[in-house]
Amino acid sequence: MDKEQFLAERQRGLGGSDAASVLGLSPWGSPMSVYKQKVYGPGTELDNEYVYWGRKLESVIRDVYTEKTGNAVTVPPLLVHPEYPFLIGHVDGMVVDDDGKQIGMIEIKTANISKRDDWGDPGTDQIPKHYMIQIQHYLGLTDVPWCDACVLIGGNDYRTYRILRNQKLIDAIYAKEVEFWRTHVEPQNPPEIDGSAASNDVLVRIYPRAAGERESWPEIDELARKLRDTQTAITALSDEADRLKNLIKEQMGPIAKVIGPDYSFTWAEAKGRQTIDSKRLKEEMPDVAEKYTKVGEPTRVLRPYWKKGASDE
Repeated sequence: MDKEQFLAERQRGLGGSDAASVLGLSPWGSPMSVYKQKVYGPGTELDNEYVYWGRKLESVIRDVYTEKTGNAVTVPPLLVHPEYPFLIGHVDGMVVDDDGKQIGMIEIKTANISKRDDWGDPGTDQIPKHYMIQIQHYLGLTDVPWCDACVLIGGNDYRTYRILRNQKLIDAIYAKEVEFWRTHVEPQNPPEIDGSAASNDVLVRIYPRAAGERESWPEIDELARKLRDTQTAITALSDEADRLKNLIKEQMGPIAKVIGPDYSFTWAEAKGRQTIDSKRLKEEMPDVAEKYTKVGEPTRVLRPYWKKGASDE
C-alpha cells in the first residue's frame, strides 16, 4: 500500500495509533491532534525520519519474526469493526497455521536506543502503554487471542513480546473512541482546547479571517490576567535558569564534563553557527533569493501587548 492510500484510509476512522491519543495517553498526540487529522486531513506530523524508517524496516522485521519463530505471516487489508465502521486498523501481520487460519497477530515497531528501558524483558508483555492500547484496539478487530509485538531497538536489538487479548480493556478503549467520534468528529465539534499546535491550527481553520475590534469582556479579561502572570513567571524562571547555568560554568572552569550522582554537565566547544546573510543575498542576487524564498500560508497570530506597569497591579 502506498503512502497516499494509507493516509486516505486512516482518515476514514480511528486506527490503533489514534487510540492512545484519544485516551490522552500518547507521547506524540492528543485528542485535538486526532480531531485535526480526521476533520482537516493529515499534516506533516506524519512525515518524519522515524516514520519513514519504520515503514522501510517493517517488511524486514516481519521476515526476521518468521525466521525466528517459524510462524507464517500474511498482511491483511484494512480491518473494519462490524458495528462501528469508523473503528479501523492497519495490522502489520496476521499469523496463520498450515491451513491458512488466523491464530495470532504481529505488531512491528522500531525504537531509538534511548527508549530501551521502556521495554521489559523479551517474552513478557511489558511494553509501552500506548503500544499496549494500540495492540488491544487491533485485537478487537480480529478473533485471535494474542499478538506478538516485534521491536527493533537501536537498529540491532530485536525483541518479541507476547500480548494476550484483554476484552475488558478493548471494550473500555472502544467506548472512549466511539464517544470521541460521535461527540467530536462527526459533528465537527472540537475537543477541549489545549496548548498544542493542533489546537492553534484548528482555531485558525475555524476562524481564518479577522476584522473589527471591540471592548473586552469579563471572560477574556480573566484569561488575559492569567496569561500575563504566566508569562511573567516564565520570564523570571528563565532568567534564574540562565543565572544558575552561568554559576555552573564558573564552577567548571576549564573542565569539559562533570558527572554527578543523578546528572552530568558538558561545557565543550561547539562549531560556530552557519547562517545565510539574507539581506546581502537579496541585494546582490535578488533573482536567486526570490527563487528560493518560501512563502507560507497566511495565518492569524496572537500578539499580547501589556500596558506599562500592568503586571504590578
